[in-house]
Amino acid sequence: RHDALERERAKRLAELEETKKKMHQERLTALEANRSQRMTENLSVIVEKLHYEIDLENRLRVQLLERERLEREAEEQAEREREYTRRVEKQRKIAKDAANEERLRREAGDRKSGV
Repeated sequence: RHDALERERAKRLAELEETKKKMHQERLTALEANRSQRMTENLSVIVEKLHYEIDLENRLRVQLLERERLEREAEEQAEREREYTRRVEKQRKIAKDAANEERLRREAGDRKSGV
């Protein structure tokens, strides 16, 4: 009877040890799964942040290119306006010189006919 109790006790100890081992293994598996899940979530957050930063950088780049285009167009328009102003001033000078020349001719003709 003592041997039977001892065997029963040993059997229960073995079962208890086996249960402890299984629970420990399950806990390790759960921790690993949890760790893996957290890493996946962290990677997802990192990827999401990278996408956001890339989108932001692209938007800023487009804004910069648009600003540069507008500045270039404004400079080209200003240059066209300066060129137009130069042509108009040149034409005015030519017209003024021609008017002065005509006035001088008339005055010279008036002096000749008046002398």
